[in-house]
Amino acid sequence: MVRDINEALPSKPTYYWRRSVWSSPRGDPSPPTGKRPEIADQNRFTIPIDSATKVTAMPSPNFDQTGDFRAFSPDVTGNWQQTIQSLANDTRIDQTLTHDGATGEPKAVTSRDALASPNARHVSQEDPSVAPRQSDYVVDRVLGEGATGVVYQARQTSLARTVCVKTIKDSTADKAQTQSQFLREATLTGQLEHPNIVRVYDVGIDGPSVFYSMKRIEGIPWAENLTEKQEVDNLRILESVCNAVAFAHSRGVLHRDLKPENVMVGDFGEVLVVDWGLGITIEECARAAPDQHACCGTPAYLSPEMAQGKLTAIGRHTDIYLLGAVLYEICTGRPPHAGRNLMECLQHAAVNRVEPTSRDDELIQIAQRAMETDPTHRFTTVQDFQAALRVYANHQESRALAQAAQETLRQAKTAGDYELFSRALFGFEQASSLWPGNHLSAEGAREASLAYAQCAFERGDFDLAESLLPPDNSESRTLLERVQQQRQLALKKQTTIRRLQKAALEITLKLFRQFKPDTNSNEDIAPSLACPVTRITWYQCAEFCNWLNRQENIPEQEWCYQPNPAGKYNAGMKIAAGCLQRTGYRLPTEAEWEYAARSGATSNRFFAHSEALLDRYAWYTKNSGNKRLREVGRGLPNEFGLFDVLGNAMEWTTIAAKSFPKSPAVASDHDPGDQQVTNQTQRALRGGGYVQPGPDTRCTARWIFALSFKADNWGFRVARTLNK
Repeated sequence: MVRDINEALPSKPTYYWRRSVWSSPRGDPSPPTGKRPEIADQNRFTIPIDSATKVTAMPSPNFDQTGDFRAFSPDVTGNWQQTIQSLANDTRIDQTLTHDGATGEPKAVTSRDALASPNARHVSQEDPSVAPRQSDYVVDRVLGEGATGVVYQARQTSLARTVCVKTIKDSTADKAQTQSQFLREATLTGQLEHPNIVRVYDVGIDGPSVFYSMKRIEGIPWAENLTEKQEVDNLRILESVCNAVAFAHSRGVLHRDLKPENVMVGDFGEVLVVDWGLGITIEECARAAPDQHACCGTPAYLSPEMAQGKLTAIGRHTDIYLLGAVLYEICTGRPPHAGRNLMECLQHAAVNRVEPTSRDDELIQIAQRAMETDPTHRFTTVQDFQAALRVYANHQESRALAQAAQETLRQAKTAGDYELFSRALFGFEQASSLWPGNHLSAEGAREASLAYAQCAFERGDFDLAESLLPPDNSESRTLLERVQQQRQLALKKQTTIRRLQKAALEITLKLFRQFKPDTNSNEDIAPSLACPVTRITWYQCAEFCNWLNRQENIPEQEWCYQPNPAGKYNAGMKIAAGCLQRTGYRLPTEAEWEYAARSGATSNRFFAHSEALLDRYAWYTKNSGNKRLREVGRGLPNEFGLFDVLGNAMEWTTIAAKSFPKSPAVASDHDPGDQQVTNQTQRALRGGGYVQPGPDTRCTARWIFALSFKADNWGFRVARTLNK
């Protein structure tokens, strides 16, 4: 199979030993001969050739039906270079790996392909005597064949399901060694019950034929579209492969031939690791004699210890190397080892010479660590390898959030929009929370804070601008000084049409109890007497104002409220004529309340349009838990020094405004003269309360209710007109 590689081609053809054929980016029909090309040393992966371990015995090559390079019979002696040379010169290799035995043409399908792809080209069916003859299986068609085996699609009649049946060809079925290896593969795979490992259903012998049935996989091998998939999709598949390998390791089993061709991706997202023909137990490796060697696997992915045939050196770290090799292919589009011929490819694998790549990021570094020459420098377990991939995935999400925030910041700068600035800052903060080491998010947050502060400064929102500028940042120090200077100037220039005095704090439960000692209206929601008094009517607020007038010896002709003929503060009482010119305590008008709440700002909150800083100034559903009032004065005040104007308790007003200002100026007040009120009379409550969500907690929020109504989050503060 020739695979296109989307990158600049080397000056000379390079071949990747993948499966049963050589693959060249140029499509060259066969490996060239002659002098090997010079390849730059890769220090991370190269060990000196002369330091390779000498071997006294090396198995001769043999190839099973999958067409991979696998050796079992010990009849070759000498060091590993001589062994590789003898394997490269063995004519059986070329015939088995690149040609069909009957036609001499290049093979288009192997049993490995057939098991993984229902779309593989069908080959001519063998003599029916080769097919399994168990009555429970009805053969449908041949899916594919290799050097020693055939894979059929069959129907298992007892369970009415479609399965795959793998059997040994008649020409090799009487060979004990082949049968033993075949049954070993079936038995070992059957012991690994895992969602990501192909399931073996049955093993049987029918005369000279040995067979086993397995799950029919509807899909394609990962290798067929690995280079076409997005990186995130390939990493998801690799995660499932890791789950299968980790499970096998927990059962003491190694795969030894992990590669994309041996991973099946189903039509519905299933991921299955197939072909456990080279599987071996860790115990077997540990029991091997020091001079026992077996070189097997796929050269393009081999670890150094596998290429050198050291059976005692094989372990969990070997599969981890193969997982790293697969990850390397995800990163670069090609497996790690290549060469002009088999000998060169195996030499490169033995000394861990990896194909160079220009990619140098966190993911390729994970692959490089997994493929370290020294097994002790690799990941200790598959789970450690997976953990590194998950950290990378989190970092990728962090990068994506930072990039999205950067685009939002660009839009915010163009539009001068507070909401966009707030979203950009939040995006950078989220990116940093996923990955504190994300320099892009850290730099973006600094840039966003500075740009947001500059925008707020230009609009006169000095408190917001100051809150966004850290004092220890040299970039923001100059702007911070300008903000502080301009804020002081603005405070000096603020004037009102009449001199108004307004309480900095909402009336507390403690103060209200001095007026009404038996008041216990809101103790269940007020954790202390310093919380606002709530659950009081507009009438009670008016009566409190007159009590406060009496405490401060303010003459009655300056009082703003008059009781009804029965001396009660309820239906029938009056708002005194000219109350806005009187100096007694009263509830503020709507215009006065909004002017004081805005404190010179034009935004719908005195610090900004955005809710980003609301937690600093107000108690509302997000920070109160929608359960309790908070003590007054615990948040930050506005520019006029007023606390809790946006939260904690909504506040009664005395007279509705005729119109509302679009700029920070007093709206026109409506002074109705001598006005009698009834239970049907309505007044506005302004601001927000501890049960209000963020969008309702703003200077422009208002609710209209009858004077006799009361609620958990309705309170008040007092105001008075001063003598000129």
